[in-house]
Amino acid sequence: MKTFASLIILLVVPFTAATQAQTTVEKTNPYPNELPSLKLYRDAKWNSLRPYVSTEDEIHRVLGQPEPFYDELLRTEIAGYDGGFNWTIVVGIVGKGGDLPDTVIDRLDHITLYPKQRVSLVGADFSAFSITGFYNSKAKTTLYSDKFGLRYVVYAEDAADGSFHIGDLKLIEYGASQEATERLTHKPEGDAEQVVGRERRERVSQLDSSGDA
Repeated sequence: MKTFASLIILLVVPFTAATQAQTTVEKTNPYPNELPSLKLYRDAKWNSLRPYVSTEDEIHRVLGQPEPFYDELLRTEIAGYDGGFNWTIVVGIVGKGGDLPDTVIDRLDHITLYPKQRVSLVGADFSAFSITGFYNSKAKTTLYSDKFGLRYVVYAEDAADGSFHIGDLKLIEYGASQEATERLTHKPEGDAEQVVGRERRERVSQLDSSGDA
């Protein structure tokens, strides 16, 4: 009987330690599933910003005011931030409408990074992500998303002009976790629904009239 009890204790202690270790990792890095070749969050100048928590004033203190500039890869002018040699940063702000409460309106919804050059993710391990194929008006893409709010959008076809190829990264999005969203909306929200819902409720931070990833 004593032997059986000891065995239970030995089994429970490692499990508890592993659970605590995982919780610690999630607290220090809210995006534990970043791809090995794209671990950007830890050293990002914006890593103090939190979805549903950080206000526009806090965003501007960290990143400054967004400016319009021409993105060579997107081939359009956007309001955002120059993230250095490799990235363009665009900030999504929670707008009115949708399922989120008014208490988080005008707070950070997500931060999106657009690569300034081609980044191939062919052969990348997305086993920690759910996969949703979706189309936009310009190109077929595949969305890889996890429960922590990390999303990779990858091109699923070649561009006619050769500007991108199948497997190239279109964008990375650092958003709110499913747990945080469900806590605010009081109902489960699937990854695909989050993306569609976000289109209805957010507005991209625009230039204020007064003035490295």
